[in-house]
Amino acid sequence: MYKYLIVGVTFLVLGGAGYYFNSSGGGDLIVQAIATADGENYGVSGIEVFSGKYECVEVDGCSPATYFVLNGDTTLEITSRKEGEEEQTIGTGTWGVGTGGALVFIIDPITTIPTRPGFSFVAKKIDSLRISGFSNKISLYEGLKDPIFTRISN
Repeated sequence: MYKYLIVGVTFLVLGGAGYYFNSSGGGDLIVQAIATADGENYGVSGIEVFSGKYECVEVDGCSPATYFVLNGDTTLEITSRKEGEEEQTIGTGTWGVGTGGALVFIIDPITTIPTRPGFSFVAKKIDSLRISGFSNKISLYEGLKDPIFTRISN
C-alpha cells in the first residue's frame, strides 16, 4: 500500500514540476539556448584543419607521385610529377568536410580527356596529417591504388 502511495506522490511532484517548468517558459529558454549554441564555432573549422598540400609517393600507393592541394577557399588542385619532369595539373575541383568528418572531393570534368566527365569521391580515414580510405565506387586517377596522402605543408 505504501509503495503505491510513494509512486503516486512521485508522479504528482514530477507532474507539478513539469507544469511549472512549461508554464514559466523554461522549455523555450532551452530551445533558444540550443539554437544559439549551434551557430557559434569555437576554435578552428574543418576547412582550416585540412587545408594544405598533401603528397602520395610510390610506397604510399601512387605512381607517379601525386599531390592534393586543398586550399582554404575549398578549391583543390591535383597534380602529378614523373621523375625528371615538372608537376602537371591532372584535376581541379572543390572539397569540403562531410558527415562524420569525411572529406568530399568534387572533381571538374577534364577538358583534355573528353571521355572523363566530372566525378566525386570520399576519403573516410583522415586526420590532420593523412588522408586515406578513398571510396572505390569509381576509379580514381590512373596509378592511384589505395593511396595515402601525407601533409607536406600548410
